[in-house]
Amino acid sequence: MKPDRATLLSRQRGTLPDLFWAQLNGKSAQENFEEQGQQIYDALLDRDCEFSSLHITSEVKIK
Repeated sequence: MKPDRATLLSRQRGTLPDLFWAQLNGKSAQENFEEQGQQIYDALLDRDCEFSSLHITSEVKIK
């Protein structure tokens, strides 16, 4: 089943959330799962990190 014109237009405008798009796009659950995983992975790679290195200091009190 292919999505209708209104669904495609809503997706292009950004008014159709991913949750509903995955149910209406006509792809299998496995294909939607792989596509969402790839989107998340790409978003993590593209994200700029504020810290070039991370330093953690732990202070412990002993009685």
